[in-house]
Amino acid sequence: MTRTLTRSFTLSLVPCLAAMAVVVVSPTASSAAIELASLQRSITVFGSIAPLEGEGQFDSDNDNVSHTGPYDNQLDVLVEYGDSFAQTTAFQTSFHNDGGSIFATGGFDASAGVGTSAQFSEALGATNFRYQFSVDQETHARLVGFLEATGLGRASITIVGSGGFETYYRFVENERFDVDETFVLNPGGYQMTIDTNGFGQAFEDRESPGTGEFEIAFAPLSPASVETPALLATAPTVSPNPVSSEAQIQFRNAIPEGRDVEIIAANGRAVRSLGPVSGANLTWDTRDELGALVPAGVYFVRVQGETSSTRTVVIR
Repeated sequence: MTRTLTRSFTLSLVPCLAAMAVVVVSPTASSAAIELASLQRSITVFGSIAPLEGEGQFDSDNDNVSHTGPYDNQLDVLVEYGDSFAQTTAFQTSFHNDGGSIFATGGFDASAGVGTSAQFSEALGATNFRYQFSVDQETHARLVGFLEATGLGRASITIVGSGGFETYYRFVENERFDVDETFVLNPGGYQMTIDTNGFGQAFEDRESPGTGEFEIAFAPLSPASVETPALLATAPTVSPNPVSSEAQIQFRNAIPEGRDVEIIAANGRAVRSLGPVSGANLTWDTRDELGALVPAGVYFVRVQGETSSTRTVVIR
């Protein structure tokens, strides 16, 4: 599965997510906070083959975590028997911050094929993000991102809560749905669940792959940002993405003169500062400040002093 998410968010979040994927407006002193109750992330992959002769072949892997720190993982399964196969990749990258802001992206790609050696093969992929939280006063919050699924894949997001909150639910199959919602959260408890799962299946006469993907950011809004949402000042794009050697970084507007462009690792650590530069284009050679090639993984690009950033993936 190629992890190629490049979406830039125009969401008002608190500063801890500024280096990750969102636009930040510092909350005022009167801003309400969202309190974390629990955070659960999981990834599952499975593959199986039913051969024409002999025993069935299968393999699986699973990761399930309940800590509240940054999470970034990818699992892969490949089952082969003769000229038949079942293959799945699933991933998730997600973050939480003490003010209640979250960013989560995940997906899977499942495919299968049968040749002359099997009667059926199947691959399954799933990734799930579950966030339980509470608020102690009326709080405005914004949700932005997308859900996408193809073939035998599906993706969904659900938010349920107390205090008269109307359940929010979106489900997609064979389509993309762009999310941009503002909620009024009354005092009480809430749960957000983001999920994508599905199959790739193959019979003698047909092959049916499946994919699913989500990218979601959620945060409380300051009173000012409820009235005037933040705008992207220098939203970057990165190509190619994924990148293996050299990335071209382009910006919607010219970079303010004298500012650096920062490369941030998935754990929030700055690995490279490019500049100072000016203009709207830049090249990154996928090296850190010491000149060493950065490891494969997820990185974010942003302009110093700005709060919009873009996700990119380095492969080796």
